[in-house]
Amino acid sequence: MAKKAKRQRTVSMRKLERKDRSDMKTVELQAKVAAIFRAAGYEPRFPTKGTAFTIDAAGRHRILVYCFPIINDALVGLAVDAKTQMINQVEDLWIIGEEMRDGLDESRDQYGSSILFLDELEREVERLKRNRPPDRARSQPSARTRVGKALALNGDELKTAATTSLLLIEDRLEVLNSERPNSEEAKAQRHKEIESLTILKDQLAVIRDLPEQVKKGSVSEGQANRSVKSLTDAVREYWNKNSETICSRAVTIALFSSTVLVCKLAGASGDFTIAVSAAMAGGKNVMDGLKGIARKVFKGAS
Repeated sequence: MAKKAKRQRTVSMRKLERKDRSDMKTVELQAKVAAIFRAAGYEPRFPTKGTAFTIDAAGRHRILVYCFPIINDALVGLAVDAKTQMINQVEDLWIIGEEMRDGLDESRDQYGSSILFLDELEREVERLKRNRPPDRARSQPSARTRVGKALALNGDELKTAATTSLLLIEDRLEVLNSERPNSEEAKAQRHKEIESLTILKDQLAVIRDLPEQVKKGSVSEGQANRSVKSLTDAVREYWNKNSETICSRAVTIALFSSTVLVCKLAGASGDFTIAVSAAMAGGKNVMDGLKGIARKVFKGAS
C-alpha cells in the first residue's frame, strides 16, 4: 500500500510539473504575442483570466486573441466557444501558437477564425495596421450644438481667457480679504462681492477644462451646455450684485470684461462682440458702456 501511494504521489507531482511547464510556456507565448501587438500600436486588454486578451483593432472592431503553445482541436473548440459567449463584445477570433496538432496546419482555414503560427503573427498584425482607418475617420463625432462647436473651435483661446479671468479674480479676492471696511454697508458690499467672485471662480475652473473633456468624450455636449449656462448665470449674478463696484475700478472693469470674453468663446447665448473699449470709444461713459454689454451678455440667459 505504501509503495502504491508513493507511486501515486510521484505521478501526481509529475503531472503538476508538466502543468507548471505548460503554464510557463503559455505565459511566455502570451507575452511575445502581446509585445507584437503593442509594437504595432495596439494595447492588449485582459478581460478574462487565462490565455486570452482582446485588441481594439479599429473603431468598434474588437479581436479576441488566444495563445496556446500547442494548438489542437480541443483548444480551438474552447476558443470558439469563448468567442460565442462574447458575441456582443468581440467580432473576430485569433488563435496563436508555436505548434499545431490534429492536422490543423492543413485544415485551419475551415474554422472561420485566424489560426496562426507565432512567426506568422507579425505579418498579420502589419496587415491589420495597414487596413486601420486614418485618425480622422476614428475621431469624435462632429459637434452639434453652438456650445460644442465653440469649444471645438476656440479651445486654446478659451483656456487662456479662463486662466486670465481666474488670475484676476484671485487678485481681487486677495484685495477684498485684506480690506477692513468700517460701515455695515461697506461690509455687506464686500461680502456680496466675495461671494459672487467665489462662485464665478468655481464656474470658470470648470469651463477652462471643457474643450479637452468634450474632445475626449468624458463630458457630453449636453453637460457642456449646462456648464456654460451656469457660467453665464454666475457672471450675471456678479453684475447684478456688484455693478456699481465693477464700474468704479479699472481692475474690476478688466475682470468683468474677461469673463464676458470667456462666455463668448464658450458659445454662450447673446451678442458678446462688443468690448468695453469699443463702448468707451463710442463716446459713452464707462457705466453706460458696461450696462450695454451686460444687457447683451445676459440676453436669453435668464
